[in-house]
Amino acid sequence: MIKRFEHGGNIYQPAPDGGPWLDFSANINPLGLPESIRQALTAHLDAVVHYPDPAGTALRQALEGGYGVPGGTILLGNGAAELFYLYMHTFRPQRVLLPVPSFSEYERAARAVGAVIGYEYLKEDDDFAFPWEGLRRACGQVDCIVIGNPNNPTGTLATADEVLALAEVGARKGTDILVDESFLDFLPSGEAYSVLDQAGDRDNLFVIRSLTKFYALP
Repeated sequence: MIKRFEHGGNIYQPAPDGGPWLDFSANINPLGLPESIRQALTAHLDAVVHYPDPAGTALRQALEGGYGVPGGTILLGNGAAELFYLYMHTFRPQRVLLPVPSFSEYERAARAVGAVIGYEYLKEDDDFAFPWEGLRRACGQVDCIVIGNPNNPTGTLATADEVLALAEVGARKGTDILVDESFLDFLPSGEAYSVLDQAGDRDNLFVIRSLTKFYALP
């Protein structure tokens, strides 16, 4: 039986053939943990006896400086997946539109709040390009559109202008645009595609980034 919402990355469950897993689901940086992070973890190992700062003040300040975004615009989560659920439980969208195929956790989070899911299909004969016309047409008819940029599993990449054009239509018609940029760090020119610097100025634009994939920190 195929599990519809299997996140992947569970190497602790025995493999059916009894051998080791070859895990292609987690998409963790094959270069592994950066040496700078290894050194930071080692230097602060004794601090594990303390509860962390609940506001994550030092981390938020470092991220704000590193990404060049205004103070107070970053919300921390325990992995990107938690932030999908947090958005859904906070804003309670009744109708969510997903360009598919995409990361199954988007749908799982939306269904957790009872949202009705609609789909815009990425077509193989169109090189899995985002159907921008259909997405813009849906604004006002759905409460939220989730865009993976680059998309998992197709690798489809949207320009910042394409995403912002969708966000502008959504702003006029009452549709939120939730952009998952978890894999954007893998691109040498990733910042040219990011809309992170725009999220603080747009009430209907939410951007999720991840430390898990690129920095090998699941």
